[in-house]
Parts: sequence; structure tokens; C-alpha cells
Amino acid sequence: MNINLINMSFKDSNEARIVDSFKWRIYGALPCVGCFYYTIIMFEISVIFNISLSSVADPPNIAPINRLLQALIIIPVSTIPFLFTNFLIKTHKPFEKRFFLINKEKIQITVPNKEVFRINWDEFDALHIIQKKEPHGSADYRVYFLYFIKEENSRSFKIEATDFRRKTVKEIFRELKKFSNQMNKEYMVMREEKKSGRVYRTEIRI
Repeated sequence: MNINLINMSFKDSNEARIVDSFKWRIYGALPCVGCFYYTIIMFEISVIFNISLSSVADPPNIAPINRLLQALIIIPVSTIPFLFTNFLIKTHKPFEKRFFLINKEKIQITVPNKEVFRINWDEFDALHIIQKKEPHGSADYRVYFLYFIKEENSRSFKIEATDFRRKTVKEIFRELKKFSNQMNKEYMVMREEKKSGRVYRTEIRI
């Protein structure tokens, strides 16, 4: 049995349990976030200092306008970064754990913001994984569609960039391949690309 004591994942020939989260990525970004907020604070201090200097030489009726200008600059600059950080934490939930469980009875995937996906081995005959790129803002994110194929009833699950880290996705796919071979299920991973308006699929290894 292979046990990871850091995230309590474990693997053996009969079952594998993989636990993941994005909290270490958040912790690693803290120095950059700290520098960002330091820059904002320095900017606010310089704005206050410059407006205060100009207020000394301005007539009394201009002083309230300068104070209003300070508020209009400082309040948005101070609150927007906090609101954006709070939005990311609430939507992507980086501190919540993600779970992948596979054994000779079922496959189960648990990620934030999605219903728990569970499927038994007798519910499908083949597992096809399609790797695609989807636009997200100014960049393209790699996503994976897991198709559990059976003639009368097929099911699917989408793994997105915010569900698991890329190295965890590779680990999951290794376990899926191993158990698919043990359970005599067809297993295939393909990359889907669009070129000149046509869709091409190429078998790949992950």
C-alpha cells in the first residue's frame, strides 16, 4: 500500500483514494499578494500626502473638495483588491478538499460547486477521456471530459482547471487506466483540436 501522509491519499491494488486542494498554491502566492497590497498602500499614502500639501495653499472652500477627492481615490483602491480576493475564494474554494475514489466496485469524484459523481463499473463498457482547451478570459484552460460509455446509457464528467491540480489529474488518470485494465474496460485518452473549422482527435498518453 502506498500512503501519502500529507494529504491522506492512499493506493493499493484494490482501491485508490486521492485528496487534493489548492491551498498550497494560495500560500505560495502570499508574497506576491503582499507586494501588491504594499504597492497599493504606498500609492494611497502618496495621494494623501500630495492632496494634503495642495490643501494648505488652497482657499478654505477648496479643502472639502480635496477631502472628497481623497475618499473617491482611496476607497475604491482599498476595497477592490479585497473584494476580488474574496470573490476568488468563494467561487473557486481553494481551501476545500477534492476527492477521487476508485475501487473494484465504483468510481467517485467529489469537487466543490458540483454534485458528487458516482458510477459503478457495471454501468459502462468503455472510458474515453477527451482533452480540450476552453477559453477563459485572455487564456485557454485545459479541461478533460470523461465519457463512461454504454450502449443504452452513457454518462460523463468534466474535470476543469479549478477541480484538481494538473499533477493530480495525471495521477487520477493513471489509476483510471490501471483499474480499467483490471476490470476489462476499454480505456482511451484523446486530444481534441480544431483546425480550419474541422475537429481532429488524436490518441495521447497522459
